[in-house]
Amino acid sequence: MLMLPTRRRRRLPLTALGLVIAVGASLVGTSPATAAAPQPAAVQAAITLPAPLVTYETAYFIDESSVHLFVTTQLDPSIEEARYEYQLDQTGPWLTLVDVTGYQGEFSTTEAYALAPPGDHLISLRTSAVVDGTRIVSPGTEPTLVNARGWAKDYTPAYVIDGPDVTFSWDARDAQNGWPTEYNILYSINGAEPVPASVVDSVTVPAGYGQTVDFTFYYGGGADFQRYTELTVHTPAAPGSLPLTSTPLPSITGRALVGETLAARTGTWQPAPVALTYQWFSDGKPIQRATQPTLRVSRFEVGTRITVEVRGTRTGYTAGTRTSGPTPRVPKPALTSRTPTVTGIGTVGRTLTVHTSAWGPGDVKLYYNWTRDGEYILDAYGSTYTLTEADRGHTIAAVITGEKFEYPFAIRTSAGRPIR
Repeated sequence: MLMLPTRRRRRLPLTALGLVIAVGASLVGTSPATAAAPQPAAVQAAITLPAPLVTYETAYFIDESSVHLFVTTQLDPSIEEARYEYQLDQTGPWLTLVDVTGYQGEFSTTEAYALAPPGDHLISLRTSAVVDGTRIVSPGTEPTLVNARGWAKDYTPAYVIDGPDVTFSWDARDAQNGWPTEYNILYSINGAEPVPASVVDSVTVPAGYGQTVDFTFYYGGGADFQRYTELTVHTPAAPGSLPLTSTPLPSITGRALVGETLAARTGTWQPAPVALTYQWFSDGKPIQRATQPTLRVSRFEVGTRITVEVRGTRTGYTAGTRTSGPTPRVPKPALTSRTPTVTGIGTVGRTLTVHTSAWGPGDVKLYYNWTRDGEYILDAYGSTYTLTEADRGHTIAAVITGEKFEYPFAIRTSAGRPIR
């Protein structure tokens, strides 16, 4: 059975009783969809289409602003090109929601997302199909008030530095993508408790000269649907400040591989003492909350080059900022090993032992299995296996599975040993 993943990792079966399809509509900010063709004059037909039964669900979303719904009806087996259509706000064309050809004759429920601009709408649905070469439609459902929304979009507030002050400003209406704004827009300064704000707003922080401001902006739907953006802003040194005399270029040590740790080598900044802070970047974009002298490389950095920015500050001196050269691109994670070998005498009652070279990179957890003619042997999980009468006349092999966090597992199988 084919399984289609949906948001929040729920999986739904693709059967006559369930079909998940994100559908298109000709709407602002979305890809144009095909409107239903103009209908001919009403056709007297022996077959009529019943209005569908519709229920609405608000716990799951897709990226595009949409209405999540379930449509249920029973379609006559003789109809063709069956589909559901929807209309927004009792005006404009009827838009194709989803094709349900092949579901005729079954009382089935279809899950779909009807694209719509963010916000409240009246929505009606109907069934459309071809009977004897003519397309007919069912009555529309009663217009129902629904709210269209999608996942909150990427958004970064703007900021302006004016001497010792920093002003952050934002207009997150589009980024909300249909989510209510009340109680869902907040900001935090230097790790303090988040403060509620309006969706269009600003705040000025009197940080002082030579200071760092960490600003976090929260938006979206709150709880499981909240998003945030972090900004780190530095104010200039006070007028008359002296320059630092030594601001060496940092370098990065370690291997740029998923699961490995990189470290910033800073050299000596002068005149001592100079306080150093760090920010790691992936292809020039700040890595969220990567502000320590070391960085553990994650799968999110795959395909990018990593750099580290070091900033040095001392009271009475102008702050200095230096950025390292980039690492090689982080490769797609893959475990490395060689084909294992099996030693021992292939006779019933004797013991076989599997040997493997070192796996990498770093520490890799290994699991052992033994097979008989390619089928796993029950309870044969160790690096050794004692041959039994059941193995006589068959071929025995060892299978090693390597596992490491954030890496796809890898399987290596030895050559088979015929058993006497």
